[in-house]
Amino acid sequence: MAELGLPAEVTQGEGGAGQAELNFPASTPVQAADGHALFKHAAKAIAHQRSCSVTFMAMPEESQAGSGCHLHLSLRDEAGRPCTAAAGGGASATELSHPARRFLAGLLAFSPELTLLHAPVVNSFRRLQPGGFAPAVATWGYDNRAAMVRVVGSGPSLRMEFRLPRADANPYLTIAGALAAGIGGLEEDGIELPAASVPGAGGTALARSRWTSPRPSSGSRIRSWPAGRSAKASGSM
Repeated sequence: MAELGLPAEVTQGEGGAGQAELNFPASTPVQAADGHALFKHAAKAIAHQRSCSVTFMAMPEESQAGSGCHLHLSLRDEAGRPCTAAAGGGASATELSHPARRFLAGLLAFSPELTLLHAPVVNSFRRLQPGGFAPAVATWGYDNRAAMVRVVGSGPSLRMEFRLPRADANPYLTIAGALAAGIGGLEEDGIELPAASVPGAGGTALARSRWTSPRPSSGSRIRSWPAGRSAKASGSM
């Protein structure tokens, strides 16, 4: 993979039979999506050469752990400096900055209605079950693996891990949907960030997203991010 320009930061075995996790370095949204697509094609080709097979189904077996596509999101200012963490906290800061809180509020508010981008087929929804490490409700929390958005890291590396996308998601649609939702939070004044959740806490049901998700004021919509604004996003998958 390194020869293809896809150096993995971390690889590890996971809970399912033959299941593995690979973490790639942060990059721009399009670069992250390109790398994701290239990795899937390369993994299948390499496995085929060895008379094996690779699947990116979200839930290949009901008795085994499912597979997700966790997207790590962070914000940078116009000068390219990390601005996800609140200013003044130094390298150990874990509090979110005001722009990051608004971005996160939009991610929670709009993502339930965009679930189809992150869980595109019936098999995808088989992983969205309560009681597992796949989010069934729209919540967030600090290092909470049961939440839809897990805030992890500190200081310049503080980031939002978006845990809704399945392994079978289209990376371009997933990243576009996540950014559109977050930008909606930056642009709309009426979206409030709920309190951080703890494992087992309730939230907005994803399967009924159209009717139960928090909504902004009447007549509002998600718009494209104008050039020159103060927050930019980077992601890794």
